[in-house]
Amino acid sequence: MTTGYRATKLGIDNSLIEAGLNYFDLMLIHWPMQDDLGTYRALEEAYQAGKLRSIGVSNFNRAQLGEITANFQTVPVLKDLAAKYDHTTAQVMLRYLTQRQIMVIPRSTNPAHMAANINIFDFALTAADLARVQALDEKFSLSGWPSSMTLDEDY
Repeated sequence: MTTGYRATKLGIDNSLIEAGLNYFDLMLIHWPMQDDLGTYRALEEAYQAGKLRSIGVSNFNRAQLGEITANFQTVPVLKDLAAKYDHTTAQVMLRYLTQRQIMVIPRSTNPAHMAANINIFDFALTAADLARVQALDEKFSLSGWPSSMTLDEDY
């Protein structure tokens, strides 16, 4: 377990060495700890150095997530789209997938989240916004994806 800038920076480097890899596809702060800003700063620097392909957080509440997004450059395109369409980032992603005719099976036991998951048909992403989300896909896979999983470039 690492928390704070120095411990996280060292932990990333040590983990890469132990795994024999040049980068990790994803690294998250699993839950809020004592120094989330320092921890996220280490993640962002590793992302910018190419050691991490994606970074993020898990189990953060709205205020904690707001603190991260207010202090760092590496935040999702989805946040901008959510503000533009006055919906949540989850709703934007669900709408993106349904507009692309990709089957979605969201999971929630929270009635408010279930209602939000259904409430995605009162807006449509523009072609430009669809392209912004599509551009997040780095089209990189370790291996073994069936050809049927490859998406066309056409919308």
